[in-house]
Amino acid sequence: MQRLAGLRQLAEALAELPHMKELANRYRSKATVIAIAVSPEAGIPPAEFVNKKGDLMPYVVAQDIGDRIDKRFDDGLGSLGAGGYPTLAIVDREGRLAFFRRGYPNPGFEESLAAIVAGKYLPPV
Repeated sequence: MQRLAGLRQLAEALAELPHMKELANRYRSKATVIAIAVSPEAGIPPAEFVNKKGDLMPYVVAQDIGDRIDKRFDDGLGSLGAGGYPTLAIVDREGRLAFFRRGYPNPGFEESLAAIVAGKYLPPV
């Protein structure tokens, strides 16, 4: 059952690639898009995966060695943490986590990104 859930998450992450490419190209001069591989145990090393995707991933891809990023956002209930993928996060100009959600599609992501880039984002209180 866990393998089935992992395959579903992988399918969501793959479905997101064209959208992330479009965002990376649209905001190239205003924001940095970084993908973080949190589950290399899926069987393909991140560098190999990115190389196979070619120009579908025109952004930086980092690997979460030792699950440090996943653990940083883990609440113990599975509602946070980057262990589910895809997980989208936006860090604003002040270094604050302004957006963090799992799954794809991800409502509110693009609107939040546009507001942050325009300097009009108001972080939740």
